[in-house]
Amino acid sequence: MVSHLDYRGVLERASGPDSEAQAFALHLGDFDLEPISYSTLRTLSDCPETVRQALRVCFLERPVLWSNLTDETLRHCTESLKDLYGLLRAVDERLLVAGSPKEGFYSAIIERWLDLTRKVVGDLRRMIDSGESDKLRPVIGEYRREACACVEALVQFLPPTDPLAGEVRVKLEHGDEGGAGPLGFDREGFDGAHWSMTSSAGAPEESGFVTWGVP
Repeated sequence: MVSHLDYRGVLERASGPDSEAQAFALHLGDFDLEPISYSTLRTLSDCPETVRQALRVCFLERPVLWSNLTDETLRHCTESLKDLYGLLRAVDERLLVAGSPKEGFYSAIIERWLDLTRKVVGDLRRMIDSGESDKLRPVIGEYRREACACVEALVQFLPPTDPLAGEVRVKLEHGDEGGAGPLGFDREGFDGAHWSMTSSAGAPEESGFVTWGVP
């Protein structure tokens, strides 16, 4: 296991005469994106502006993903996540129009985030109908566990010096300033986003966690 192995670390280890014979996978919790070819892997360093804006509009400007929820109601969270679903769909449509393997890779991450958001909106609506507002925090916390793995995966493709990347990592690490804890869920036992590499012989070579936190 290689600790804190991000995209650039994978790319560095993949370079060499056997690079085309290697296969790569990005794991988002229990959801896998594979196989990813070396030719596609190389193109990911040129992150589309669509993805950059998605991190701003769909994460930084969406407090339901990182606030401490002290002033949020069940209905407010439901409406906010419903709006987020619409924003993510628009991002996905723009990526799919491009039609390249690179945009297809980013689209797969967005579609995972979309599926998680659709599910939590349905759960919250059922809670409204049954009056179970006391379950808001655990439901949102579980959603954040998995949705933030998607955010964690996307942010690593921004240039390390990009101010937006720094802002996203601060929110991933600390959530709301003065909050009771980062993002309101327990990370223990949760893999988040991590990479794996496989040689031409099919044996896993190495894997590692994407850095989650402020460098």
